[in-house]
Amino acid sequence: MSLMLDPRIPFNKSIPKEYNMHCTNRESANTFVFSEKDLPGFRQFSHDRAPPHWNNKQRIDKKKAPRQNFRRAVPKQTALAGQVSTEINCLPVENAEYHRTMEDRNRLANRSKKTIQVISSNNNGNRGSTLNPGQIGHSGDFKNFIVSPLLPHRPLDSS
Repeated sequence: MSLMLDPRIPFNKSIPKEYNMHCTNRESANTFVFSEKDLPGFRQFSHDRAPPHWNNKQRIDKKKAPRQNFRRAVPKQTALAGQVSTEINCLPVENAEYHRTMEDRNRLANRSKKTIQVISSNNNGNRGSTLNPGQIGHSGDFKNFIVSPLLPHRPLDSS
């Protein structure tokens, strides 16, 4: 058995389109599928997930002892969606399209999330516009790095 996904559907653009299906268990017993959703009116820890009628209430900020912010469990509404009759394992066919899709995924996963900006020493024509760590100010091309002591002026002998 095989499964072919429609490439015109936008959701299928980033996943392999062709799969081989292998039946692992034809008569599965006591296997069920459940669905669950959050009950309305409960939140974990952020006020932006609160129901709209909670946003109108004024909050009184009291100084409390610092405590760790744990996520609370949100109660769920669970429903029986169905019973499994046959278990099937789907594996993607490793063709050229599969390899192209995996290369795109790897490229996106390995892309750097932070960018690096190189600041050159000749920024906008001002030489030395950046300071290194520990540097107090611009050194002025080392012109005044070594200062010789002023010697008294001696007249030259003409003899």
